[in-house]
Amino acid sequence: MVWISGKKLDNEPWKWHGRSLENIVLGDWDHLQPNGNTSFPGSCILVLDAPKYTWDDYGCYSLQRYVCERPGQDH
Repeated sequence: MVWISGKKLDNEPWKWHGRSLENIVLGDWDHLQPNGNTSFPGSCILVLDAPKYTWDDYGCYSLQRYVCERPGQDH
């Protein structure tokens, strides 16, 4: 499982956090997700392991691996 940059605080919509703070309009949520079932304030998006690689909302303070974003190159 790995963290991606999606985050939700309180009653705000899900947002991408990073270079932009845009609302997440489409997603690849797992069945019955997001369900808000976290024991911490705020939820973050975790990508589940194979074979599905779908999203789950999870407490942001859980220790997991993460994906980093870096500037791309024009080809």
